[in-house]
Amino acid sequence: MIEMMKFTKRLTIGLVISLVVWGELADAGQNGRIEIRIWDQATVVTPEIRLDQIASISGVPEEVAALKPLLIVSLLNDDQTVTLRAWEIAGRLSEAGFDANRIDVRGSARCIVSYVPEKDGVDTAGHAERSMTSGASVVRRGPASLEAKIREMIERNLTNKGLPVGSKVEIGFSATVQELLALTEPSYRFEIETQQRTTNWIGLVGLKIKVYRNDDLLQTVPVLAQVQVKARIAIAARTINSKARLTSQDLEMTWRAMTNLSGKFVTDVTDLADQQARRMIPPGTILTAELFEPLPLVKRGQLVTVLYNRSGLEIKMVGKVMQNGYRDEMVQVRNEQSKEVFRAKVVGAGQVLVENNPTAELFKGAALADGSKR
Repeated sequence: MIEMMKFTKRLTIGLVISLVVWGELADAGQNGRIEIRIWDQATVVTPEIRLDQIASISGVPEEVAALKPLLIVSLLNDDQTVTLRAWEIAGRLSEAGFDANRIDVRGSARCIVSYVPEKDGVDTAGHAERSMTSGASVVRRGPASLEAKIREMIERNLTNKGLPVGSKVEIGFSATVQELLALTEPSYRFEIETQQRTTNWIGLVGLKIKVYRNDDLLQTVPVLAQVQVKARIAIAARTINSKARLTSQDLEMTWRAMTNLSGKFVTDVTDLADQQARRMIPPGTILTAELFEPLPLVKRGQLVTVLYNRSGLEIKMVGKVMQNGYRDEMVQVRNEQSKEVFRAKVVGAGQVLVENNPTAELFKGAALADGSKR
């Protein structure tokens, strides 16, 4: 009898604990919160570190499936170790479009990640070939499918945002929306709307899909797309000093995982003709147009060649510039013989062009382009 009472008591306690745990899980599903528990350490075999490689994730199943392949950081060197801190991971989640108020980041305050690449299956970038959307669907359907329409819209918006030419774009979807993505036109008609927070188009992109048949709205479904981009862009191969002009030896082309397209990326040294560095640029920095400024083609006090075309003849002389000038900018120039000051347009390094009808004194001492006196 006593043993039966003990068994009944243990059974009751176990039932209560089960109900409590079940209730907590139910509450988590109802309030839509997501819990991310960061591990102390992890080892990866690909340079792209995903969230599911450094943390366990629980919450709404569809959002968990979309969170798993989220790119946190891209490593550069073999056998590299990096420390990811909790606040950095939380910031990456917010950057990807997640509501920080619904996410609980717990566990370790930092995760030490070791990158040990596999030796086979190496791609042209020197990294082990892996799908950038592991854990999500990367199956491509026909051009009439809803999935194809979504891909087309995302890639178009990436291009409008300044996607570098030749970039690699991977778009993955949660396994829970595969039947929806397989629907095709003309049997169905689709309206694709973006969530209000969708501005970057890299990371987690929230969409709202309306499906119609015979003009009747069948359903409205939220869809999360995981978008990852790798681009071949220029980085600083060495330190570029402030006010220095960029040369081909200063840059190195490399593949990088992009987290945003907020800058105009440099893909060739000719993109920065007549430009100089605004500040000192450390090695490894991704080069964007915002890091550079126009280079003065003429400087105050410099002797320059003054050009003027008249009746098919090119007349030129030497003048002194009174101010710094950039390409196509109007500057003041002085004829050193007549001392007359006039305005001319900067057309090249050490060259200005007179566009208005000049006075005779202006070209005192000038010569024709062939060197003869006028």
